[in-house]
Amino acid sequence: MISNSVVVETNLIFSALVPKASKIRNILFESNMTFYAPNFLITEIYTHKDKLIKNSKLTESEFYFLHSRSLTV
Repeated sequence: MISNSVVVETNLIFSALVPKASKIRNILFESNMTFYAPNFLITEIYTHKDKLIKNSKLTESEFYFLHSRSLTV
């Protein structure tokens, strides 16, 4: 039996943000899979928020939108 659950780690999430258009991002947000991540992932994202915004060329509001969406997906 194949499960639709996947554990993701910080580097995968960072890869989903950089570059702005990312296949990984599409998989994370548009698949019917369930993703799990360690609790410290949110801390890591906010620790590197400025660098992620700069490298991804996302606006700050786009960054927060993706982040809030990732918490509910």
